Amino acid sequence: HRANIPGADSAQARTAVRRAEGALEAQRLGSDFTALNLPFYEKSYLPGNADIAQFFALLETMHPTAVFSTSPQDRHPAHRASALVVQEAVRQYTQKYQKPLEIWFYEGPWHVFDRDAFNLVVGLDPDDVAIKMLGVLSHQSQVKRRRYDLASEALARFRSITVPEANLSSFGEGS
Repeated sequence: HRANIPGADSAQARTAVRRAEGALEAQRLGSDFTALNLPFYEKSYLPGNADIAQFFALLETMHPTAVFSTSPQDRHPAHRASALVVQEAVRQYTQKYQKPLEIWFYEGPWHVFDRDAFNLVVGLDPDDVAIKMLGVLSHQSQVKRRRYDLASEALARFRSITVPEANLSSFGEGS
């Protein structure tokens, strides 16, 4: 609700806009949408036990095998707080259920991995890239402020020319 959204003059109005954009993105990606409304948003982005418990409960409902998260090194305070919540909830989940649950961190406009600080590069079919871009463009209140759609395309192009093939040849080999 802290997003600068012209015409949305209250926290409630901004939240409604962002929820609608999230729901549209999920629809375009063929996914479900869940707004968690984690307490840290109201606490200066300082995550606590209530945030972790809420995300842990979602994990218990879904029992995923992988969770995608922004990096804990992300400069955006909400993203960084979310990543910390995800890490701790996943740690507790794997401890309780003794099941593997991977966290896959992704790059974004606020954090780009160091050149050799990643272990997987996923190529996307042009149709999948188009769907991804529809997802990004679902967030019109954000894209109108900053061209995150262009940033996403630029980051993908940047990675395609900065990841030497030689670096990929050892992916998937033993530890």
